[in-house]
Amino acid sequence: MKLAFKPVGLKLLAALTLCGLSAASIAQAKYPFPPQGAPGAIMTFRSGPLQVGTPSSAAALIEAVHAAVNVSTPAQGYGSAVITNSASVQNQALIPNGSAQNIAELSTFAFGLAQTTTMQFRAGLDTGMASSLVVDGRPLTFVTANQWWDGNWNDSVGVSTTQAVTLPAGNHVFQVYGLEPCCSGAQSFQYMTAGGQWTNFSAVDSKLAVRPAQ
Repeated sequence: MKLAFKPVGLKLLAALTLCGLSAASIAQAKYPFPPQGAPGAIMTFRSGPLQVGTPSSAAALIEAVHAAVNVSTPAQGYGSAVITNSASVQNQALIPNGSAQNIAELSTFAFGLAQTTTMQFRAGLDTGMASSLVVDGRPLTFVTANQWWDGNWNDSVGVSTTQAVTLPAGNHVFQVYGLEPCCSGAQSFQYMTAGGQWTNFSAVDSKLAVRPAQ
């Protein structure tokens, strides 16, 4: 089954609201793309202390992560960073004196497409409580399990994969929300276009080049 995505508009915002996402969550899905564009994906990581139990839905997970990371002064061991290697993402490696436990985290990959493209996304995770893979504000997976992929893309529990989605030309956002009680391992994030191969997200990738403002 393929999903066809259209640019975000009032109907989509209404649908997201009906699905349980608040206005704050919808606003978070809007990414400040640089007007000049970029040569590949813009990759960022944000974290905050885990202060909730197992969420009951993707919407609840997203709200919990936003509450943890959207702070003016991050707690010690948490913060924001640029992802330089999408094949090895973990809080204690990206954040100075980063915590290895009790982490609410958000990995964001903003990218562009020159034409309508059918894609899939996957993540090798270490999220011991919950995770969700989200494209343009739409949760496509939601798992409440002890996910640890241990570097193995064939791990049926530790790897989350979306179904195929058809995205129009323009800029888009792939986000991975996670809750990790202990003990954060390196995670990896990839995409695949129809007929292609799984590929690591990269800041230099012509297929994913962020489109300049029109």
